[in-house]
Amino acid sequence: MHELSESISITPSGAATSKLVADRASIAMKGHRREMEDKVIDAWFWTRATSNRERSADLKEAVHVAGVFDGHCSDQAASFAATELVPMLRRHFDGKSVALEDRVDDGTKRQRRPSMVGQARGSTKGNAGVEIQTGGVDGGTGESSGLQTGGDHEVAVDAARALSALQNSWRELCDKFTSTGKFAGTTACVAVLVETAIRSREQDAQDFAVNLLLLNCGDSRAIFIQPEEGDDHVRFSTVDHTMDSSDEVIRIEDSGGVVDCRGEGQPRLALGDWRLALPRAMTHRDWLGAGVSDTADLYSWPLHLSTAHAHQGTLIIASDGLWGSLAREEAAMIVTQSRRDGLSAKETARRLCETAEKQGSQDNISAVVWFL
Repeated sequence: MHELSESISITPSGAATSKLVADRASIAMKGHRREMEDKVIDAWFWTRATSNRERSADLKEAVHVAGVFDGHCSDQAASFAATELVPMLRRHFDGKSVALEDRVDDGTKRQRRPSMVGQARGSTKGNAGVEIQTGGVDGGTGESSGLQTGGDHEVAVDAARALSALQNSWRELCDKFTSTGKFAGTTACVAVLVETAIRSREQDAQDFAVNLLLLNCGDSRAIFIQPEEGDDHVRFSTVDHTMDSSDEVIRIEDSGGVVDCRGEGQPRLALGDWRLALPRAMTHRDWLGAGVSDTADLYSWPLHLSTAHAHQGTLIIASDGLWGSLAREEAAMIVTQSRRDGLSAKETARRLCETAEKQGSQDNISAVVWFL
């Protein structure tokens, strides 16, 4: 087992343990790399609930945040994201947002207007650096996954508010990092789960209206696994941004970037002497102006979960050090066996990372695991 690095974990003082996230853990392994460039966050905080219905002013929502950041050209960008994102989210959830500004190529600024969130399934382009998708995505195909949604009208989660908070936090994070001038970059795969307790129809149980958001920029990945007929199956997955994607190649060329297919025959984004395999990342201005994009995909799903059921799903977020050697279906099988064996989330995360290393991963390997 290779060297483990510390993740960033934030828990509110005096906070009760979440009844919905039964167990959570993160692992970050240096692996066979000389430097550790991955960073991981796992945090949660309280925010005041909002709803169209009249509710007690004291009602609060628990906001759970987890993320994996796979840095390149040092860990500076990954460390920046891991340190700055949660405070930004808290501020945006609490309505204390700062005015966002957008720098354009000539160095001037223009005021950024808030993005509107589409309600239909599919994908829409937000004007704050995210692609917004609503509804489940099954296996990264873009098709509806048929996830059970929170159809109860007592749902207190304000989905538009949560989407706006994550969207604006991402844009603020990217703008703030770019302004530092640091020559570094990072992927970002972030989950935000907003839970509000509602009445349950079952005695001694508590139902939750849950809004699960996933933000992805780059080739780190999140999957959600749910039990079905005794086994765990991948119900949805984020979609990787890689140079193997024809959509990314077209986007780069349309923006004036150069794609080089020489060498081993795999497309690379050409930037002077650099040949990049990653078309999207939070990165510095020079690369953003040459075809790399910091636009993230943003997914949103309403779920209805209850403490009446012991095992309702597992969320895994991991860097490509894990996914490059471990298929989604293999991860689901490991989760199934781990939960049957009574392993903790920490032991499951370790088993996932160790399996990826045994199967040939040469990269840093990082993972966050949530048991719902």
